Amino acid sequence: MAREDFRFVHTLRVRYNEIDGQRIVYNARYLDFTDIAQTEYFRSGIGMHLFDLADAGEFDVATVHVEADYFQPFLLDDVVEIGVKCTAIGTTSITFVYEMWKDGEPDVRFRCTGVYVNFDQVKRAKRPVPDRLRDAIACFEGWERV
Repeated sequence: MAREDFRFVHTLRVRYNEIDGQRIVYNARYLDFTDIAQTEYFRSGIGMHLFDLADAGEFDVATVHVEADYFQPFLLDDVVEIGVKCTAIGTTSITFVYEMWKDGEPDVRFRCTGVYVNFDQVKRAKRPVPDRLRDAIACFEGWERV
């Protein structure tokens, strides 16, 4: 995916507790980074806070599938740019693609696709993605209503 395809990019700096014995970002931390960026996508991109959606009983995210490719590591103190793009909304699920670059460099260092379902905590089951969330994402991503 081209960098320009991402309407939302979140930036963070690699901290000491995110590196491993090889002095590179520990592999599991990349999913932490996608989680942080997804939260900011909701808050800053579409103007909805995930906790508010969950508290209202509208949308509570549960991860059901992740595919990740690691191309080049990040090091301590690197500035990481994380592109977030919603690529699909199903009946109960939302799919996001994430790409990460080192600030000022063009090459993708990490790419990930995540599929999340709207989880009903009371019924312990998936439920439909609410229309107002569909509309907000469609508007932000420049789609026709899905």
